[in-house]
Amino acid sequence: MKRVIVCLVVASSFAPVVLAQENTVSTFRLHFRMLESGVQVEETTRNYVLVVQSESRGKINASRRLPHYTSSKGEAKELHTVAVGSIIECTPKDAEGGVRLDCAFESSYVAPEQPVKQIPIGFLPIINSRQVFTTVLIPIGPEVQIVRLNDPSSGNRLEIFVSAERFAGPVASKIDTR
Repeated sequence: MKRVIVCLVVASSFAPVVLAQENTVSTFRLHFRMLESGVQVEETTRNYVLVVQSESRGKINASRRLPHYTSSKGEAKELHTVAVGSIIECTPKDAEGGVRLDCAFESSYVAPEQPVKQIPIGFLPIINSRQVFTTVLIPIGPEVQIVRLNDPSSGNRLEIFVSAERFAGPVASKIDTR
């Protein structure tokens, strides 16, 4: 009878360790490289890094806000803004053979050529914008091209590359404010 009790005590003492290992959430460092080239822009590369836990959404918004007014009732005007720049939203998920990414990208800029006529007050300048939504499985390590977009309105090409690293342990969430 004592052996059975000892075995149960030993088995139950290891259970929390096993459960803690199974509940570990992976953390990824995602490297994004956005390459723009074409007729209206000089070739530019923008690099972004995002650290995010598996099944959590991460977001980068590297943009400038352009204000504009809209008319409402009567003479009253409402102030609004539009983002011009790069916006990346991505949710990684552990997958066999790599990481599954659910991503949304937006890249926009003020078009270099604007209408000859004066734009009425309250209207924005012309903005070239590209949006991409994708779900992709990429391997851990090498950089992979996930988007190549030839923009017919501007003649520009946008290419987006991504690579992922998996962290071995938890990421510290404490910020040193010294």
